Amino acid sequence: MDHLRTLLVLLLLVVCCTFASEQFSEELLLRPLPDSKLLAHFEFTFEAPWPNNNSADHYRLLPRSMVRIIKRYQVNEMHLSFTQGRWMYSKWGLPTIPAPPGSELWAYFMPQNNTTPEEQQERVTELWRGASTTLSGLYCASLGQLKTTATCSPSRSFNPQGKVYNNNMMRYGVLPREGVCTENLTPWLKQLPCGDHSGIGALLNPIRLYDVHWHSLGIHTTKLIKYDSDGKLTQKLILKQTLSVILDRTQEWTLNSLFAVQSISACPLAHHSVIKIEKFPNTLKLRPTTDYNEADNLFTYDLKNKSSFSLRAKDVSPAAESRDPKSPLDINRYITGNGLEFGGISTKIHNYQNKTVSITYMDMLPWFIRIYFHTMKIYINDVNVDPYKELTHWVMRPAEVRKSTNLIEFSMNIPASSSVLVTVQFEKAFLHWTEHPPDANRGFDLGSAVVTVHDDVKEYRVYSEALLVSLPTPDFSMPYNVITLTGTVFALFFGAAYNLLIRRPDKSGGNNEYVSNRPIARIIRMILSFIDTPTEKEATEEEKEKNIQSESNDPSESTH
Repeated sequence: MDHLRTLLVLLLLVVCCTFASEQFSEELLLRPLPDSKLLAHFEFTFEAPWPNNNSADHYRLLPRSMVRIIKRYQVNEMHLSFTQGRWMYSKWGLPTIPAPPGSELWAYFMPQNNTTPEEQQERVTELWRGASTTLSGLYCASLGQLKTTATCSPSRSFNPQGKVYNNNMMRYGVLPREGVCTENLTPWLKQLPCGDHSGIGALLNPIRLYDVHWHSLGIHTTKLIKYDSDGKLTQKLILKQTLSVILDRTQEWTLNSLFAVQSISACPLAHHSVIKIEKFPNTLKLRPTTDYNEADNLFTYDLKNKSSFSLRAKDVSPAAESRDPKSPLDINRYITGNGLEFGGISTKIHNYQNKTVSITYMDMLPWFIRIYFHTMKIYINDVNVDPYKELTHWVMRPAEVRKSTNLIEFSMNIPASSSVLVTVQFEKAFLHWTEHPPDANRGFDLGSAVVTVHDDVKEYRVYSEALLVSLPTPDFSMPYNVITLTGTVFALFFGAAYNLLIRRPDKSGGNNEYVSNRPIARIIRMILSFIDTPTEKEATEEEKEKNIQSESNDPSESTH
């Protein structure tokens, strides 16, 4: 009995300590953009102790569904996004969290000791499949299609935000054709402590969030390792749920005009709840007024100190929008060539900064695009350069048919105010007719290329647009023609066989009617007689019509 009491006390202490160490914060950033656009970036952050496989984990705020995925599939770091539209780097600058069109997932897994590299890769592949399939069911997506034919392992393009992990334990996958809708948003909202009932989450109106120019939904988990002043190691789990949209704004805008919500209050479970508004243009006036941080160029409203909050902003001088928030780096990609057999991909990277930048270019292409790696050329300011001299790192990995993807990854330095053009040729493969999508004539989507900028201040990524390539398509009308012809022949054969099996000619009556005493024929005749037998009223009316007709035809009653 004493042992049971001791166990219960220890369990209670663990639960209390875990609850006390959990934190939840919510934040909304509003950034006015040129062309009467507005960026609304929602960020909900959970901070909790890292789940340990050897002990029970008790969480009050952290979504348990994500904890189960982290523990079962041994995830160290994971980033998932669902994006609709393309971010305009030349007009809107850099996004808060970059993401390509469609769905993107990349994750680092925990290593296992005493295993060979081949066993380690097989283990990571199984963990990747399990995690992607589970996330697919959790967020109502198609992530289960992220198999080896849509996955790669880049070495320098996606560096972890937490601890430095082994890149061999990393997987990256993208589905450029993924549809984004409210089915992805609903489970995402259920993971928030207050949902969409209170706090900043009350602004998440699906009708307004999907009628926008750009929409990006994200889930990010990071393992944060810290050392206390005493040298004690602590591991924390940082989970961020983000949502970014580009809205239309007028000269005077409010929370109601943006999200159809009059006022909001802080979530009771959040220890930090703020709304930040970037000062652009310089003549932006806000009601109610608040403090302005000139260093960050932000107005900040603390919702924890307000029972109800409503906002009204006005651009006194819209002409002040002449400021150009151009991204320091931009990327454009397009298909070259013609025909259905050969083609090419050209990618142009622009460096608008007055300094040399170090970048890593990564492009993952499906197996049915057969890359001719020897045709890759690099031009700096329209001058052809030797790749072996300009590239500081490169990986050229050809695909295996129906097993893996093509991978092009290299690092180089781009001079100040310069542009780099990368071209490569490919051949289009012939697919089996069952491998084509339902709308095969539309073409196949190729994922975005990724440029990772290794800046001294921070590292950020820039994505290109997705591409659409046409492959040789069979004549899908032929199966329908065959089906139609086969159905017609079968119908004619079945009708003739039915008559021979069920009916026989009656020669005694002198007519050509078919009679039969078989049970099926009797049932059919009974049903037909019931359907064809006229009612008493109909029979009376028919007799009257016949009598009238006979009287009209009687010559004796005709008058002269």
